[in-house]
Amino acid sequence: MLTLAEIAWFALASLLLALTPGPNMIYCVSRTLIQGRRAGLVSLGGVLMAFLVHLFAAALGLTALLLAVPIAFDAIRIAGAAYLLWLAWQAVKPGGTAPFEARALPADPPAKLFRMGFLTNLLNPKVAMFYLSFFPQFIHPERGSVLLQSMQLGAAQIATSAAVNTVMIVGAASITAVLSQSAGWLRAQRYVMGSVLAALAAGVALAVRQKAIKQGPPMRFTREEIEAAQRTVRSAMPPTPQYAWPLLAQRLGATVWAKHENHTPAGAFKIRGGLTYFETLAREQPGVRHAISATRGNHGQSVGFAARRHGLAATIVVPHGNSLEKNAAMRALGVTLVEHGDDFQAAAEHAAMLAERDALHRVPSFHRELVRGVSTAYVEFFDALASAPPDVLFVPIGLGSGFAAAAAARAHGGAKTKLIGVVSAHATAYRDSFRAGKPVESPVTTRLADGMACRTPVPESVEVILREADDVIGVSDDEIAEAMRILFSDTHNVAEGAGAAALAAALQQQERWRGKTVGISVSGGNVDSDMFAGVLARAAS
Repeated sequence: MLTLAEIAWFALASLLLALTPGPNMIYCVSRTLIQGRRAGLVSLGGVLMAFLVHLFAAALGLTALLLAVPIAFDAIRIAGAAYLLWLAWQAVKPGGTAPFEARALPADPPAKLFRMGFLTNLLNPKVAMFYLSFFPQFIHPERGSVLLQSMQLGAAQIATSAAVNTVMIVGAASITAVLSQSAGWLRAQRYVMGSVLAALAAGVALAVRQKAIKQGPPMRFTREEIEAAQRTVRSAMPPTPQYAWPLLAQRLGATVWAKHENHTPAGAFKIRGGLTYFETLAREQPGVRHAISATRGNHGQSVGFAARRHGLAATIVVPHGNSLEKNAAMRALGVTLVEHGDDFQAAAEHAAMLAERDALHRVPSFHRELVRGVSTAYVEFFDALASAPPDVLFVPIGLGSGFAAAAAARAHGGAKTKLIGVVSAHATAYRDSFRAGKPVESPVTTRLADGMACRTPVPESVEVILREADDVIGVSDDEIAEAMRILFSDTHNVAEGAGAAALAAALQQQERWRGKTVGISVSGGNVDSDMFAGVLARAAS
């Protein structure tokens, strides 16, 4: 369950939402001024009931589903914007009245007041976007029921909104007394309020849609989206090769195709996701000038590489004891490096705090735009082997963007290839989650495969793996070290621990796939020289 401190922070965010003038506040205050405080409180009751609908929709995933269906989302967005424009017209039309102007009108019955308050909030996309944007930042699946945690957050938000709007309703009579002293004030108020309402309508119609585009449907891509990602990636780098190495074939008794993502400008597949993420960021949020993220190295290099291409500053948080050479590579790309905590999870939490404190754009380690970019690697792979797709593809799993990308590329090309996820046997969160059918946290003890050192799985990534993986298996540090040595001897390629994990898995299962066509991803080659020298030395001893 959530701590009191976490609920308090969420309540603070809810307070900012409640204090921002919007349709809910305007409706409740206007009904108070027209019909009295009791009418305002009844209207507020309808508003709070609609909050419950938004809350359950977000907790059950319906809001995300709605945003993934453009027609449904646009219908609500347009209805909300139209309602705000109607209110604006009532304020500025000849003979019109402002919401804060007291006037003699027939009293609406309580049922109508409640219903209009309910509809005003229900058609407010700002509320849906608030729930969808903020809930994931405070919810911890590993602590138990997501629904119960959502109810805790929802109770805090609804209580905060109720308190703020009650104060506004109680104080509305005083506002009316001040404004009614002068006809000039009333006239000015009409036009100011009309302008505010029109601006709110424009924000609902435009800004919310931009956020919806950014969120997008869950890890499924149209052909146009894939092709756009290919253009973005190829503007910065050529396709990486895939080779069928004879010595690997001889060793495994199978045709083995290796996709060499260790040949990218950053030495790993992550660079592709950084390119598409920052291209989308520059298009949708051009005002962002500074980004922050957490990493063990390759993701940080992708952020630094892409941020520099777009003229953005970047801060990267890494855990203490991180690869010295990966740290040096990130600094060479111009990032500000911050060391914090003993593992990736601690670094990620610190990055989130810094992003909030310093108003920085936080780049997540798992995101749809990152997956879209990484999918281009596997699209290249499946396109190159379109005439004879591999029977199986082994894909390393760190946080899961690579696996989600492989699944997207498989769907894009229509291949029947089996996908087997590979985790470190010393960091089994995703294997345990796959077997349990839900996110499961696991301790991390791997020394060699730092790119797979995940303690807390990403729920969205788990969903993809549960849906798309034929299996998830673990490989030990010893098996990975042997795979690193084999890649060097058989292909003359340097692979880091996570980069060699796919081959380690193929070797572990070689009897199962003997005589078949096997695909492996050499997902990165950023290994410290001392560590690699030690791995090679163990082969000679």
